[in-house]
Amino acid sequence: MYSEELELAKIGYRAYGETTDFKNYQGLPMPNWEDLPEKIQIAWMAAAVAIAKKTVKEMSVSMAKTIVDDVVEILDK
Repeated sequence: MYSEELELAKIGYRAYGETTDFKNYQGLPMPNWEDLPEKIQIAWMAAAVAIAKKTVKEMSVSMAKTIVDDVVEILDK
């Protein structure tokens, strides 16, 4: 498996557990990460990657806007 995606997925899974007293959507105890079926681990990885991509994209747009604003400010002087 991909180590970065796996770590992000584990972080997300742990955060979910911390906010639900480690209960799943049915109110049952959440299994340990290692006990999750591979398909569920892959689903958590896909969710983590989607969030990471969205975050990076938004940060890139924000940084680009800041750079453009800085250049415009310099040019206006």
